[in-house]
Amino acid sequence: MNATRAGGRISLVFKWTAVVFSAWSSTAEAHPADQYGLGARSVAMGGAMTSAADDFSAAYYNPALLAHPGRLRLELGYAASLPDLRINDRSVDVDASHGFLGGVSIGGEILGHALGFSLGLALPDELISRVRTRRESQPRFVLYDNLPQRLVVSTSLGVELLEGFAIGAGLTYIASTKGTLGVAGEVSASRAELTRLVSEVDVTFSSVRTPAFGLSYSAGPLSFGITYRDEFVLELDLDVRVTGDVTLGDERLILVENGSFLLDSFNTDLFSPRQIAVGASFREGGWLLAVDLTWAQYSRFVAPVSRLDLQLDLGELDFEVPLPDPPVDPEFSDIFIPRVGVEGELVRSEEWALLGRMGYAYQPSPVPSQTGKTNYLDGTKHVVSIGVGVETNSLSAVLPQPMSVDVSAAIIVLAPKAIEKANAADAVGDYRSGGRVWTVAAMARFPF
Repeated sequence: MNATRAGGRISLVFKWTAVVFSAWSSTAEAHPADQYGLGARSVAMGGAMTSAADDFSAAYYNPALLAHPGRLRLELGYAASLPDLRINDRSVDVDASHGFLGGVSIGGEILGHALGFSLGLALPDELISRVRTRRESQPRFVLYDNLPQRLVVSTSLGVELLEGFAIGAGLTYIASTKGTLGVAGEVSASRAELTRLVSEVDVTFSSVRTPAFGLSYSAGPLSFGITYRDEFVLELDLDVRVTGDVTLGDERLILVENGSFLLDSFNTDLFSPRQIAVGASFREGGWLLAVDLTWAQYSRFVAPVSRLDLQLDLGELDFEVPLPDPPVDPEFSDIFIPRVGVEGELVRSEEWALLGRMGYAYQPSPVPSQTGKTNYLDGTKHVVSIGVGVETNSLSAVLPQPMSVDVSAAIIVLAPKAIEKANAADAVGDYRSGGRVWTVAAMARFPF
């Protein structure tokens, strides 16, 4: 077999295998909602939903809020995020993300205690998953350029223990993967057509569990909530093992007997920080005011670059392959994110009602000044959002309660930031970063 052709086939097999098992491992709570929100109502209210979520998004914002008796609701929608992120006023072409949102919420009672279960899904309509690793010196908007490309499945349960007081929990199984490509045979140093190689691919799946917990308490017009979401790191471990002889000429003179080449590439592709969110809301006369404060532990951020271990054994041939330097510690910082949302009843008649919503969030950047080797781009973010909802009982013959349609739009503005390198001879040099991300969402809710 021709060595070049064999290598191409091996590479193709390994790439497709990596795509398959990385897609499976991405069905996890590495949530796009961390940056963009989940569902049209939550987007419109700036993500201030820890005490105010009333749909399938409660599985993310606070699973305790699922505890509602006698409720069955189906929700279907679509969302898109459209980035316009720039370096030196030129777009870096961060991919847009769009896809379907959906969920079902089921409520009931056991021994006089209300409970609820939710199953939610966020399904991108172009990519189910994407694994991406780059040099740490390459400028990239590290918190945005790969986050939305995820299939997300979440399940949660909420139970009311006392009147007005509920607890909730969700559990996500996250697959960790390891893949090995083995190649064995004979490599001819003089004639490629004499090369004989046999390859095999071995993939091992394992799983870790990522929990989320929530508490909620309601007393009259006031509601309070607290949610804990655990950290998530998507890891990909790939090994390449090549063994065999190196020969010369038609006589297959052995230059190297039982040589070996071992490469271990360990990649961190996605990070979602540990979070604690507290929220409060006040409802009066058809109006709702909700506020949240979220602590995000970005200080544990793992560099999204490959870490390599290489071993080469060519017998008596004295040959070494230099390894790249290990990744630099990103040294991100923990941050606090305040959010506020307002919802109000604008118009109501016997057959329909119109609701208006607005929201704002302020997110300081966890990324330190990039004066050295790394170029992780980010900036202080201001999120402004708006939306409307229409409730109608026009399907009362089929649905026992009014159905609703919600639409929303938000803009995330990254404040301009000037990067000045400590070394005047830095290969990348000084630059400016900034930009914005538009988010739009639409959702229909059908109660049964």
